[in-house]
Amino acid sequence: MKLTETMATVARASDKERSAPGEHPGAPVLDLEQAAWLGRGWKRDCLVHPEDPNLCIKVPAADPHESSSWRDRLTVWRHGEKSGEHHNRREWQAYETHGEILAPFIPRYHGLIETSRGTALVIDTVRNRDGSPAVQLTEWLKTGTPERGRALLARFEALFDVLLRHDIWLMDLNLRNFLIETCADGSERPLLVDLKRLADNKEILQLSGWSVALKRRKLKRRIATFKEKFRTRLGKSS
Repeated sequence: MKLTETMATVARASDKERSAPGEHPGAPVLDLEQAAWLGRGWKRDCLVHPEDPNLCIKVPAADPHESSSWRDRLTVWRHGEKSGEHHNRREWQAYETHGEILAPFIPRYHGLIETSRGTALVIDTVRNRDGSPAVQLTEWLKTGTPERGRALLARFEALFDVLLRHDIWLMDLNLRNFLIETCADGSERPLLVDLKRLADNKEILQLSGWSVALKRRKLKRRIATFKEKFRTRLGKSS
């Protein structure tokens, strides 16, 4: 099965327009039984695409954490799918909306495909100039020097400026959601690898949704908190 065939299931429609998994039994399904493991998040595993090592596939976790939130349980009840699949759909929706503006700060996304592990999201694998996988920001901070930290934080400031100028409400500024790539010229840049919260407000009482001004103030607070965590953890190996 060719990669182009598996990518044919990518839909440029909204969540409501996109068919539920299993509605088209004739659609190609990518077998991930032998796919190499890259990492994992709370509800999703990251695998190497078996047909292209430069691609990463986000799939529903094989053994998701037991402490599912009420939002996850509600998602399964409403959509009849694993919460990891719902996260993939929401993240693809967020990429379709904001991907062009955020392009310098995120890997390239390729869309949704059907796999033996459910509906998966395909993105570029973030690799360093020597071909090794990029490290998570939380790991990078353990060995980062003040000089490297200042340079990397300047890159983050460029991202924060884009978020505020374009009213992109990335409220989930989590250190674990960034990978640090070593570029060809030796410089380092952060890449955001989880966009789903742009399409799925995390607030219980969505007060900040009442006005752009409230949202902007909240985002500025989240940015300040992120920078404080960055500076506090920089160079601390434990």
